[in-house]
Amino acid sequence: MVVHIRFRVHYGAGPSQHMCMVGSLPVLGSWSLDACRPMTAIEGGWWEADVPVFSRNSNEAACQDARTIVEVGYKYVLFSGAAARWESGKDHHISLSLIQNTTMECEEQIIIVDTWGTLIGHVPRCTLDLRPCHGTPSSSVNTLYMIGGPECMFPSETHRMLLVGEDTRTGAWSLDGPCVEMTPCAPLGSYQCTWMANIPWRPDEASAYKYVLCSKRNKAVLWEGGVNRTMLSTNTTPRSETGRFPPVLHMEGLFRVPETLRAPPDTIVTSDAHTGSHDHDYTLPEKNNFRVPSRSWLAHGYVGMINTFANCSINAVVQMLYHMAPFRDTIISRAEAKNESGLLSAGPVTLQLAAIFKELRDGCVAPSARRLVTTIGLAEDPHEFLGLLCYYIRDEHVAHTTEPDTALSLFQMEQSYTTRYEPTNFERHYPEEKVCSLSLVVEGLPDLKSSFLHYLAPTPVDLSLDGVGPVQAHQTSSLSALPSVLVIHLKRSQYDPVAHKEVKVTQRFVYPTTFDPASLMPEMQQEHKGRRYQLFAVIAHSGVSSVASGHYYTFIHAHDAWYKFDDEHVTLSVQSEAVQANFGSMFDDQNNTTHAYMLVYKMD
Repeated sequence: MVVHIRFRVHYGAGPSQHMCMVGSLPVLGSWSLDACRPMTAIEGGWWEADVPVFSRNSNEAACQDARTIVEVGYKYVLFSGAAARWESGKDHHISLSLIQNTTMECEEQIIIVDTWGTLIGHVPRCTLDLRPCHGTPSSSVNTLYMIGGPECMFPSETHRMLLVGEDTRTGAWSLDGPCVEMTPCAPLGSYQCTWMANIPWRPDEASAYKYVLCSKRNKAVLWEGGVNRTMLSTNTTPRSETGRFPPVLHMEGLFRVPETLRAPPDTIVTSDAHTGSHDHDYTLPEKNNFRVPSRSWLAHGYVGMINTFANCSINAVVQMLYHMAPFRDTIISRAEAKNESGLLSAGPVTLQLAAIFKELRDGCVAPSARRLVTTIGLAEDPHEFLGLLCYYIRDEHVAHTTEPDTALSLFQMEQSYTTRYEPTNFERHYPEEKVCSLSLVVEGLPDLKSSFLHYLAPTPVDLSLDGVGPVQAHQTSSLSALPSVLVIHLKRSQYDPVAHKEVKVTQRFVYPTTFDPASLMPEMQQEHKGRRYQLFAVIAHSGVSSVASGHYYTFIHAHDAWYKFDDEHVTLSVQSEAVQANFGSMFDDQNNTTHAYMLVYKMD
């Protein structure tokens, strides 16, 4: 049995140019241009070379069926006269496991269709069954497609790859049709994922197709750029002696990430909370209507947010809220609801927040929060912005309905105060107020448990009463219930009487990944027995002078991993970076710049 590989590559060479192959096998010159293998020009700009890679005499076979491993490394070289132009980048490398019937005296062919200049590099080993009674029917061509991703881009843990084409078997250009799901396979130790699909085609077919990248982290899909790829007709390829058409391997190179994406009209939405009227007339200029696919989405499946007005604190809060699925889904549903007149009934802040959520959920391009900034205004820190955002959402909700606010109820708490005056022990109870976060003291306290106990303990305050003057009093805070999501603001700002300004508290402050506040409140121990909070997000501040300056970013625990959301950049993180690294240093020095500013716990 003799096995030939027919290599094909497309290149629009000039009349005085010719193509050759050079590679690791002696028949390919053993990487020497002096012994390279010439290629033949065929129609359509294709070049072809027939390379015998394996030969076995049937008398030497130990068994009827045998498996042979074929490893070939190679490159294409374009000659212009005596000048040689090598392909750039990595070498092509194929690894084939061939199953043959060694008792048959015949020749077998394998066709490999390559892409010039866009190389996958090392690909996983492919198994091809060349026995006459196995594989695809004789009327079809066993066609294997391989496409690679750039290093560290769209790994199989976060992405899916589809093959979609004009044929009904590949979806008829619709993702709702029976498009082909590619199988990921990454070589051991490689940072690059290769995707494969086996599709039987009739030998006289030529069909257009493209690859589509889908994220497992959001609903975004990305069609590859460039012209359509084409499944080549093999009707001119002679049938092998086994009575079947030879298998074809399409080595497609790398997924073609489009340079720009057509963005939807960037509409500024205004709303009258009472009439429900909206204006969608303003559209940004055409030149701003093209955007670039986010590298963070390509690498991790998540989309970051653009920092346009030094609004890193806003981006940090929006990402944290987006990853609270019940809150996100409620806001989007509320924004899509219409009143009896058929108009959108939500207010402007709800609409703008829902628009950002949709872009984070459905897109692969980093959105901007500038419209939210225009409506609400800039905030000095994430805690202030979260308070403003909750105020607007609550106000817009009650303007249209009397039903409970299911969005804010996820993390809203009812907080009350009691003031006891000395020496009369007279007590004044203040009514409960709804708050979206709990502010805890950092200065002078070592950890979260101590700070929470400090919050519950009576605190000395200096008051002045009409007709009495200054009096001593103690104020006690209490919570009537614990929410599903506990948002904690760490007070890392205090007034410096010497400098006459607010400065940052940079002391070390430890917080756990599992927190049980109910155990510290006897009245809630029975209600929340056995239920604890798990750390879900950390909003960190980097800077030493003030929390009103510096930079904010968010660590979020999702899909059993920690991710860092730093404006438009999303990177895979680890617990030590997300948690322990934000405790702060035990020493007050200039290197002690990164500290947790807000903690978000989810009840398990």
